[in-house]
Amino acid sequence: LVLTDQKGISGWSAPSCDNILLFMPSIAEHATIENQLNSYVLAAMAATFMNLSMVILDAPKDFDGFKTSQFGCSQALKKAPPGLSGILKTPKWLSSNCAVPCQQRHGYSDWDIFRQWSSNGIPTIKCANDDGHQSNVFIMGGDNVHELFETHLKDQMVHRPLPVAYDWALRLGASAKEAETFSRLNG
Repeated sequence: LVLTDQKGISGWSAPSCDNILLFMPSIAEHATIENQLNSYVLAAMAATFMNLSMVILDAPKDFDGFKTSQFGCSQALKKAPPGLSGILKTPKWLSSNCAVPCQQRHGYSDWDIFRQWSSNGIPTIKCANDDGHQSNVFIMGGDNVHELFETHLKDQMVHRPLPVAYDWALRLGASAKEAETFSRLNG
C-alpha cells in the first residue's frame, strides 16, 4: 500500500523533523492487519491535522515473539520487515523523510515505556537526535490512537469553520480551492 506523494501544492509545506509523531503499531495478538491499517490511517490523520511528521516504529522481531510477519501473511511477506513497515510505505509528504528520532539514546523498549506514560493526551518527549538536533516526539501506539482520536481530535476536526482546516486540507492533498471549500464546511 503506497499513498500518493503531494507535489506542487501551492501554500503547503511539509512539517520538519523538529516535531514527529512516532507511531508504534500494536503488537497484541488481536492486532489484525485490518486493525493495524485502521490505526495507521487514524495516526496519519492526527499527524496531518497536528502538522507533525509521522514515523513508524515497529517492534523488532525478537521483541514480540513473531519470527516473520505478525499478520501470518504469505511466504513473500516473510522476507519483508516484520510489522506494518513490511506491508506499506509511508509517503515522504507524511514522514518528511524523518528517521526514527534519537536512535543512539532510545531503543524500541524505551519508546514503548514513554508511550505508556501518558496521563493526559499524547506522551511527548524532547530528545537530542544523533546529529545533536532537538526533536519533540509525540508517541502514539496502535492501542491508544483510537481513544485519542475520539476524545481529542475528532471534535476539533469536524468543528468548522476552522482556520486550521485550510492548512490541514492542503496537507491531505487538496488544491487551494478545495481547501477553501473544506475549511468553510460545517461539521
